[in-house]
Amino acid sequence: MKNISYRRYVETFRIIEKRSEEYGYQLRHLLKTAEWLKNGFSILDIGAGTGLFAASFIKRSKRKAASYTAIEPSEDHVKALRRNILKLKLDKDIIRGRFTPDTRNKRKFDLIIISHAVYWFASDIRGHLKNALRLLNENGKLVIYLQTFATFACILNTFLRSRDPIYPHKISSRDITRILDRLEVPYSISYLPGTLRADGLFRPGNKKLLDDLISFCLFTEAKDLNAEDLKFAEDLVRLLSYKTDKGVKLNLSVAAITVTKQKKAVDRVSISERRRI
Repeated sequence: MKNISYRRYVETFRIIEKRSEEYGYQLRHLLKTAEWLKNGFSILDIGAGTGLFAASFIKRSKRKAASYTAIEPSEDHVKALRRNILKLKLDKDIIRGRFTPDTRNKRKFDLIIISHAVYWFASDIRGHLKNALRLLNENGKLVIYLQTFATFACILNTFLRSRDPIYPHKISSRDITRILDRLEVPYSISYLPGTLRADGLFRPGNKKLLDDLISFCLFTEAKDLNAEDLKFAEDLVRLLSYKTDKGVKLNLSVAAITVTKQKKAVDRVSISERRRI
C-alpha cells in the first residue's frame, strides 16, 4: 500500500480531531499526574500539533509553568500552534522539525509530553524513547498518550496492514510498554476512555467522510485500495461502531504511560545498552 503524504495526513487528522472525545480524559489525567510540579517548571511538547492540549494544561495547572518548548514538523500545525500559545505568559520556543533519536537541546525538562505522536517513531521507537528520557531533568516525568490495541484504528490496521513493515498507525500501547520493559525502565499505565463521534458516517452522502476516516487509519488513500479491501475496511468500521444514548461511537481508548526519571532507571538503560553492544 502506498502511504499518504504528510500534508494529506494533517488534513485527515483535522477531521478526526473535530470528532474525537478523548482529550478531556487526557487533560484530567495530565493535571493529576503533574500535581507534583513546582512553580517555574519547564515543558517539552514532542509532536505538539496545534498546541491546544498543552495550552489547556498550562492554563489549568495548579502550578505555573516558566517555559514551553514545542517540536512539530507540520507547517500548518505550527501556524495554529503559534496562535494557540500566543497569550500564554511564559517563555516559548517552537522548533519546526521532527523529533529523532539524535535530537539535542541545551536544556532538560521537568515534564515531557508526547500526545499521539509516537506513531511517527515507527522507524526506531527504542531510539526515540531513549532520547526523550535523556532530555528529562532528574525526577522529571515523561507522559505518553497513544492508542490502545483495542481502538478501531488499531484493529483496522491489524487486518489490512498486518503484513506491512511497521508504520505509524500500527503502533499501540503494547509496543511502547514492551520496549520500556526491555530497557528495564519502570513506568505506570492507565487506560483512559475515548471515543470518536460517528453519527452520519455511513450515510450515502457522507462517503467522502468515511473514505477520509479509512485513509487516516490505514495511512493510505481509501481510493487506492482494491475493491475487496475497501469493502472490508468499510464493513470493519460498521461492525466496530456502536450506538449510545449520545449517538454512534467508535472506540478510541487511550493509554497513558508515565515514566519518572530516576537515577536507577537511567543506570538500567545504560547497563542494557552495554549488554546489547
